[in-house]
Amino acid sequence: MHLMNLGGYVLLALLAILAPSPIPIPLDGIILGLIATGFNPVIVISIALIGDIIGTVLIYAIGRKGRSLLSKYRKTRKRKDYIIAENLFKRYGKFALLFSGVPFVGDALIFLAGFYRIPTNTFLIWFILGKILWYSLVIVPIVVIGKPLLPIKP
Repeated sequence: MHLMNLGGYVLLALLAILAPSPIPIPLDGIILGLIATGFNPVIVISIALIGDIIGTVLIYAIGRKGRSLLSKYRKTRKRKDYIIAENLFKRYGKFALLFSGVPFVGDALIFLAGFYRIPTNTFLIWFILGKILWYSLVIVPIVVIGKPLLPIKP
């Protein structure tokens, strides 16, 4: 494997781990950019998914431990993504994690899953299904047919 490719894969892994954090990292765009420049799509999607799972578990753990943090955060600022995520959780419970791939709202869902103490195994199952669903509807169609199945607005 060429050293430049290895560096791209390592950087992808690091960015994928950071993607669920409050740092706005356009992971979907990075995935598509790497694939468009000749990186192996299967390896890119696999690394992104594994890195995203690692980062997500960290955010979930912070959510489990951070009940007081969220209470303080709510008082100082109402973020639209957290309001939407909270409403999804109230309405659909663990099934809301199927939306975990959706930018911004998905990150809030991950934190709230920990906050609401969704059991870890249940969380991982629904989160991974949500990410696979997102990649199946957005990333894979762009690679295969050149456009997403869902409209994406920047």
